[in-house]
Amino acid sequence: MEALTDLKHAHPDLPVVVLSGQEERETVLEAIRRGAMGFIPKSSEDPQLLWHALKMAVSGAVTVPDALTKELPSPHAPADRARPISIEALGLTPRQIEVLRLLVQGLPNKSIARRLDIAESTARGYVSELLAAFRVTNRTQLVLEVARRGLMLGVRG
Repeated sequence: MEALTDLKHAHPDLPVVVLSGQEERETVLEAIRRGAMGFIPKSSEDPQLLWHALKMAVSGAVTVPDALTKELPSPHAPADRARPISIEALGLTPRQIEVLRLLVQGLPNKSIARRLDIAESTARGYVSELLAAFRVTNRTQLVLEVARRGLMLGVRG
């Protein structure tokens, strides 16, 4: 986890997918908290899963084990995960979309504010709006909800 933190600090725009023998929920959540765009358990029996996760990370989508996204309570229909949708289809403002893209990359409010040339309190406000829009209570749940919905964020460097 420290290597992930160091890597994201040195290269914040680099999409990272973690491949790990540890599959515990807290390990996955910690990797996502530290900025991983995906998490693939080594025990996965699908050899294409890693390639899929890498493609999704480059496009701006988050990939986590299905078992983890099923545990996330959501008011949305299970069909939401059936096909990836564009983030623009959610009716968010362009600025909210930019904040969401940076948040999913694991950036803290201070870094988001710097990147977008806004006050840190403004960045916090956007994050609060996103939490409400996705009906979640914290940033990790937001990233997991983005993954559960299969949202395509189109990460920009």
